Amino acid sequence: MLSLFRTNKFFANIFLLFYILILWASIFIVNHETVSSHGGIFYSSIDSLLEIGSLQRKILAMIFVFVQAVIINYLVGKQKMTEEITLLPGVFFILFSSFSPQFFDLSPAMFGNFFLILAINEIFGTYNKYSCADSIYNIGLFIGLASLFDFSYTIMLLLAWLGLGVMRAIKLKERLMMIVGFLSPYILVMIYKFWNNDLQDFYTIQFNKNLAFLDFSGEYSIHSAYVVGFFGLCVLVAIFSMKTYAYRMKINKQKSLNILYMLLAISVLSLLFQKSVQLQHILVLIPALSILISINFVKMPSHWGEILHLGMLVSVLVWQFFPLLNL
Repeated sequence: MLSLFRTNKFFANIFLLFYILILWASIFIVNHETVSSHGGIFYSSIDSLLEIGSLQRKILAMIFVFVQAVIINYLVGKQKMTEEITLLPGVFFILFSSFSPQFFDLSPAMFGNFFLILAINEIFGTYNKYSCADSIYNIGLFIGLASLFDFSYTIMLLLAWLGLGVMRAIKLKERLMMIVGFLSPYILVMIYKFWNNDLQDFYTIQFNKNLAFLDFSGEYSIHSAYVVGFFGLCVLVAIFSMKTYAYRMKINKQKSLNILYMLLAISVLSLLFQKSVQLQHILVLIPALSILISINFVKMPSHWGEILHLGMLVSVLVWQFFPLLNL
């Protein structure tokens, strides 16, 4: 199956649509249990419009994941981060985003990932540019928007601060520009809430309901341990493959690679201050992991890649349809 995605033709992303339909087919057959998550002010507004666990929300989530996978492929292709340009980053983004039935719903982290991917694209685009004020402002803006959906994505300001330092000799005024970009959506929302005499609602939803230290009071099960263990293993594979990834890489690609590793580390830090961390929060790892793990599959012999991918695909599908055995 992976051979379909070993191409650099952008229109071939349409195959990802069929791939995600296979992985999300269970939403039409199995009544998966969903768990509500704490989100920012923007997520709270969307959450009130659609019933949690409804088929409409799940279909929208599926479309949203597909769009993000296409953007991931565009980002990696533009940066030429692999020896061979393929659609595998999008494949693994979809596979990882489908790994647990609890991911089959619109969640704060799903929205956060969308804006995080856009911010990473802007960070990569600042390399070796004399003037890129618009990109630097957009980085802050996208992270600000992400945090209004999932408050824990505020920590990605650290990624932007460090990442820009990796990509360019950044000046203080450019860092301030990034912070202004981050604050812009907050200021606009606060003005709107103030105008409607509802400013306290903003503070309550955005901060009081989301800010806590080491709060792992969410709902967990043996399934949660399985998912956390799998992603933990993927993180270890990515870490121990660092030298393999960087071998004979040009300097700009190595800088982009370093930013992805920063993203993995900072994603873990986001757990520290998010209130009532749920399993869906592990989605924050997926943008970086999908790119890094896809590099492993590009470098390994194609037949081994097919076997490993098929094993993961079958495991995910079996886990999704497992509840039918109890009927």
